[in-house]
Amino acid sequence: MKLKLTWSLFIILAGSLFFSAQVDAKSTTYYAKPDTYLYAKQSKSSTKLTTLKQNQKFTTTSKASATYYKVKIGTKTGYIPKSKALKKKTWYYYADRANLSGYHKRSFQATSTTLTNKKGTLFTSNETPKATKNISSAQNLIPITYKGKKYYVPFMYLNIGKTEKQLRSYFTNIHKGKDYAFQGSYFDTYTFYDAKRAKTMQNYIERKGFVKASPTLSFFNPYTYTYKFEQFGSYKYYTLKVNKK
Repeated sequence: MKLKLTWSLFIILAGSLFFSAQVDAKSTTYYAKPDTYLYAKQSKSSTKLTTLKQNQKFTTTSKASATYYKVKIGTKTGYIPKSKALKKKTWYYYADRANLSGYHKRSFQATSTTLTNKKGTLFTSNETPKATKNISSAQNLIPITYKGKKYYVPFMYLNIGKTEKQLRSYFTNIHKGKDYAFQGSYFDTYTFYDAKRAKTMQNYIERKGFVKASPTLSFFNPYTYTYKFEQFGSYKYYTLKVNKK
């Protein structure tokens, strides 16, 4: 009788500990920084299992203080460095000129402050980029953080920095035959005569944090892109328009 009672207590205690562990294992949501990889081990020198898109959402039950977070992406389980995890979706903009005007509200009629930034200063924004129909629309004011404060800056005074060259380099590596690229002041276009190559480029563009917009909109903000398929006779081509400033 005593043995049975002891065994029953053991089962109850074990079950209680298991339940407690399950409750404590809370998952935390993060978003990936640019060029984030899922590693096979807790080391950047280990095998890269997959590449995450910028701002790709992932969850983990690892402690916030851990150097690496254990994560499952699709069917693959691996580790992401803590340094590559953000609590909010984040886009990176660079100043096209020094001393920009930062509006205090999302309105061109709002009061503003002359920022003491230099050309090339990095700003961050937690707002998902959007395309607009009117260049005078308040939506063309991008919320950025500068020295811990929030301001609204016109999109034409911002650019995407080194990402522009990375896109061009990627196109150079994958293009074939009659595929071609055009470099503009505010946007670049990449035209492919093969759907698979166009899709490969599109995946890379989204990996860099770009958001797809409707090709019918007249004006576009940085980090938005459009995809257009056209056919003339037997010719089929696919054009990706990438807005960089």
